[in-house]
Amino acid sequence: TSTSLIAGKHRLIVIAEDNCGNEDTTSCIIEVKDCKKPTPYCYNGIATVIMPSSGSVVVWAIDLNAGSYDNCTKKADLKYTFASATGAISDTFTCADVPNGVSATVEVDIYVTDAAGNSDFCRTYLLIQDGNGNKCEDRAGVAAAISGKVATESTEPVENVVLESKSSNAIPAFKTDSKGTYSFTNLPMQNNYSITPKRDDDPTNGVSTIDLVLIQKHILGVQSLTSAYKVVAADVDRSNDVSAVDLVELRKLILTVYDKLPNNTSWRFVPKSYNFPVPSGSNIQNPWGFPEKIDVTGLTKDELNRDFVGIKIGDVNGTVVPHSLLGAEAREAGASLRFRTEDRQLKAGEEAVVEFTAENFNNIEGYQFSIAMKGLELKSVNAGALKITEGNFGMTKLGAGYVTTSWNESKSISVNSKDVLFSIRVKATKALTLSESLIFNSKYTKAEAYNTTGSLGVALEVGKRSVAGYALHQNTPNPFKSTTMISYDLAKSDKVSLKITDVTGKLVREYSQNGQKGYNQMMINRTDVGGAGVLYYTIETKDYTATKKMILVD
Repeated sequence: TSTSLIAGKHRLIVIAEDNCGNEDTTSCIIEVKDCKKPTPYCYNGIATVIMPSSGSVVVWAIDLNAGSYDNCTKKADLKYTFASATGAISDTFTCADVPNGVSATVEVDIYVTDAAGNSDFCRTYLLIQDGNGNKCEDRAGVAAAISGKVATESTEPVENVVLESKSSNAIPAFKTDSKGTYSFTNLPMQNNYSITPKRDDDPTNGVSTIDLVLIQKHILGVQSLTSAYKVVAADVDRSNDVSAVDLVELRKLILTVYDKLPNNTSWRFVPKSYNFPVPSGSNIQNPWGFPEKIDVTGLTKDELNRDFVGIKIGDVNGTVVPHSLLGAEAREAGASLRFRTEDRQLKAGEEAVVEFTAENFNNIEGYQFSIAMKGLELKSVNAGALKITEGNFGMTKLGAGYVTTSWNESKSISVNSKDVLFSIRVKATKALTLSESLIFNSKYTKAEAYNTTGSLGVALEVGKRSVAGYALHQNTPNPFKSTTMISYDLAKSDKVSLKITDVTGKLVREYSQNGQKGYNQMMINRTDVGGAGVLYYTIETKDYTATKKMILVD
């Protein structure tokens, strides 16, 4: 049995009885405490005005409460304070808090404390203004701005970067939009400022097995990374070195073993004005020890164009999508690496070895994809012509009926169509047919392969049955002058919308097509999409959407 207990100490009496009717009892003291912190909610800043009569304004911490609550304490009984759980319930602001005599932004922490003493805080800001009474002396030339842009090495703006400005005065953080710009204004002069950018989301953005290929070539000296920014991106474990450990860590991210890098952030940022040193006698730039902030000492004027270069960790081939106007890019090409295996029926509990070959495994440097295993348990992995181990497979999605895989080599490999690439031992949890149970797709790890000339899609044929998935391929040719072909794969026949947009997201042209299961094509004419420049094409079905970039030239 169970009962509800109020906060405090209680005696718990336990009576035990066996099957013969014998009983015994014992007791203990238990104490029920409220250990859960309140949930704080602040208004996203409020404005207030210096009173002409007093030259000051009193702000109460509770004035910034926007609906905080607690599991045990009533809202009316929650305590609100500035700076800490034991701080003041109000604060007074004067003209001294408005250096330019017009307005100033002050960052504040509002702590919410319940009856049990548990507390948590939310961060917001006050906009302190000198009102119509003009109580504060206006001081022209005592404030300035620090502004700039955050962009990738290829000059694409980086969105959702939080820039923090540290100084003797509290300054609210700035978050970049799709243009990548930031600006801190009304900063008191003569103060010292430190601008630090941060972004730590979507760690797999721009990351794929082709990055493993390029990093491995760099490590082995086969083909060096071409810039210091790329070397920083390759330092996945943030050890100030590019080694085999980085390959292991990045593969775990690709295979969904990691949902984020344990020793690194998704992005790092370098002041654009910083010049990386070049080691003597080497064309490989050594980036270690680079600054990750911009310091302004004794601000005396507007500091404009204080730009940063954003480095997406793990992305050394520049496929990251740094802002929302680009959408999500699929990276498969028009052709596909076609895997094959024999079809067979399995009884419940039966084990089988599934061998994979490929009819066109020519000059392949790597591949990755997700494997749907409906009604199958993966028991082991065995190498064939490829050096495959269990480390090339991710098992974190087994509960959802999937495994992920990634393989690469520093040198391209060609394998005869009759030679087994690798095999897996599986156990059927129910009676099934392999052609209905094995599917290669992009559910968790995107399905794509890489040869010496570019990227490919990935397809699987079980017996004589093609198991199709979804994929948007790169238009060919690209760049193009007159016409280009856009191709895509569908897992099932469906109506398809193809939209062409410009770099601002404006719709240029829209097409409709009744897509068939498997491979589809659509020819695009220059006359349909206008003048030269960068364009984006998006396909949409009821179950799938993907976007890629193409270039139209004169």
